[in-house]
Amino acid sequence: VEQGFVVVHKPTNWEVDAGSHNNAGSEASSASRRSRPLPLSSFLQDLFPESSILHDAAAGCGFLGRLDAQSSGLVLCALSYEAHLLLQLRQDTHAVSREYVVLCHGHVPTELKEVNAPIRAEPGMSSRVDTATGMPAVTWLRPIAWLVRADTAEKYSLVVLSILTGRKHQIRTHLAHVGHPVVCDGRYGPQKLEADLRWCPRNFLHRFRLEWPELPLAGTEVSKSRHQVREHLPDDLRQVLRASGLRPWRAGCAISAEALDAWAEGAAPLANFDAWAEVSFD
Repeated sequence: VEQGFVVVHKPTNWEVDAGSHNNAGSEASSASRRSRPLPLSSFLQDLFPESSILHDAAAGCGFLGRLDAQSSGLVLCALSYEAHLLLQLRQDTHAVSREYVVLCHGHVPTELKEVNAPIRAEPGMSSRVDTATGMPAVTWLRPIAWLVRADTAEKYSLVVLSILTGRKHQIRTHLAHVGHPVVCDGRYGPQKLEADLRWCPRNFLHRFRLEWPELPLAGTEVSKSRHQVREHLPDDLRQVLRASGLRPWRAGCAISAEALDAWAEGAAPLANFDAWAEVSFD
């Protein structure tokens, strides 16, 4: 708070919104509003009533980047316009690290280390890879476990990812583009959704780490220090790893077994992306 921003751990069914809920709706739409995800901006407005940027839709209510309502993880939010400007500059110049863990379909090849595919995103529509009109989008990925489900023999991968850019639904779009949609992603993997929902309650996507440089706010000395916040998988996704029949893709694959157990028990190292060693599952 001293530097003018906070990091929030967003649970599922909370929306990183832009304050649109503040616009009065009709009485007839009240039921539909109650069924929508909860607005994260309202939660922060209650905590920090003196912060005007949290009410400013033009400034995105202070949020730096987005997380889908059915995803979970860490979100940066500025409490002042100065902090928002400085954080946005750091993010636009790729000085903010954003790292995720997902469970996706299929065995992601270990040699697939980067997806560099332009994404076209339009309001109210799904994003898509479009080499002609899309905006640059780069996702780095590292599979850390190859898994199967005991009852179906379906293949899955536990993957750590980092993004250079932050396009709408970037990770979900890129993984679907390379044939490995996120588990329970009805938008980008609809053909898998019905089966996925039998054992996983929502998108298996969690932002577990944020890192950023210290901000040179007025009256403070410039520092080269960097700060990070890390957050283990929430209970619902840990339960998926523990109780859904997932196991290493073959007996004796210690690498997959160790990664599965660590994330399921909240003991994963949550290291920066470069620290995750490249592994071989052979």
